[in-house]
Amino acid sequence: RGPAGRIPARVPSPSPSPSPSPSTSEPRASTPGLYTLRSASLPALETALQAALTHVSTITTPPRKTLLVLDAPDALLATTGTPPSALTSMLLALHTHAAHILVHVSADTALLAPSSPPQPLETAARNFLVATAHMSRRVLGCRVLDTGVARDVSGVLRVTDNGYGGGRGGLEVREVEAEAGGEGREGGKGELLYFVKGDGSVKVFERGAGD
Repeated sequence: RGPAGRIPARVPSPSPSPSPSPSTSEPRASTPGLYTLRSASLPALETALQAALTHVSTITTPPRKTLLVLDAPDALLATTGTPPSALTSMLLALHTHAAHILVHVSADTALLAPSSPPQPLETAARNFLVATAHMSRRVLGCRVLDTGVARDVSGVLRVTDNGYGGGRGGLEVREVEAEAGGEGREGGKGELLYFVKGDGSVKVFERGAGD
């Protein structure tokens, strides 16, 4: 004990320095091959996709062709205000990492038919859809029947083969059977009918070849 009237000072123990938190801008795979998108921004999306594609290209010897599937990337036009030109530029940049890209884009009349005056989202959606279609080697359109509802037909699948499709773009698959025969064939175009059954399965067939 020290002299009376004096309280010995206590030296605080040094607190451990906080470990730096991982940056959210760098994609990290907690599980090998699994990458999580931590931001809805276009740069974060492109960085995460490129990291995942790079990982895929390193796990096979020799490297195999990669198919990248993008489901509704046009949602960024409405949620983040991304310009359509920036979105199409990202698709072209991703072609350096993926051999083929399959893009699912909305083509609803509500988005493509301009109102008066045209709304920014309508203009952006239409511009992105047209640009993507011009860059693609093959375009597959799915629509309901123009004449209404039929008992054994739900809609029409229309396939248009552009032939050139932006260099490496497009799917390198065999020609659709409807293009080799069937009604509605004209040059690089073909049509098939589809029917969604009650159990959720889908039947695809040529015109006049239902049952």
